[in-house]
Amino acid sequence: MARQHPELVVGAIVQNKEGKILLIRQKKWENRYSCFVGGHVRFGEPILIALQREIREETGLTFSLDDTTWLEWKEVIRPDLYHREAHLVFLNYLVHVEDTRLRLGAEIQEAVWVSIEEGIDMVMPENHDALEKLLATL
Repeated sequence: MARQHPELVVGAIVQNKEGKILLIRQKKWENRYSCFVGGHVRFGEPILIALQREIREETGLTFSLDDTTWLEWKEVIRPDLYHREAHLVFLNYLVHVEDTRLRLGAEIQEAVWVSIEEGIDMVMPENHDALEKLLATL
């Protein structure tokens, strides 16, 4: 049975010092590439702390909150590609990392560093807008 309330999710486009972004593949999103790394905010957890925790758990990457930029919020009700019925509210950021050595968590099937242009061609359609906005700011 679906949860009966919206779920708060934090995510980030992770960018390295060469300007490449991290794409991840997860079974819960039908093994499609996503440009957002993240997950659910725990009760009582500050949003940016949740973002740091989720990125560390899923990729092993760390970053400073000083290297974090707000991108967008997005509401998705009953996403087609998600593994269950849900009402998700995403708070999305851009983060910059120095160390790019990955230690993938159990939820991630694959991760690749690509240019933003390559990412636009690879990610699920729901991620195109965010990458196109990011590309326009460069």
